[in-house]
Amino acid sequence: ADKERAKKVAEQNKKKQRELARAAELERWAQVDKEREEGDEGNPYSEESEDEQEEGVVYFCDVCNKQFGSEKTLQSHERSKKHMQALAALKREMEEEEDLIRQ
Repeated sequence: ADKERAKKVAEQNKKKQRELARAAELERWAQVDKEREEGDEGNPYSEESEDEQEEGVVYFCDVCNKQFGSEKTLQSHERSKKHMQALAALKREMEEEEDLIRQ
């Protein structure tokens, strides 16, 4: 019984860490969106190209724990077989944790 309880606690802690990481990622995306809105990205007279503007932005896949230099590479990654497998594994893991918590 103690082992099961310790396992549940460890899984709950893991879940909380993932939720915190997701919240931090959402916060980062909100900041990026805000900076883009405030910037002159839509200004056709801007001296910087889109690639130069994207230079400081880092795109991140929480599922695979990987960084990407552009939105296009992140989108390409999200369509990849490895990402799809990691996403499916994460969903299974979260469902298993949810089932354990409900017990």
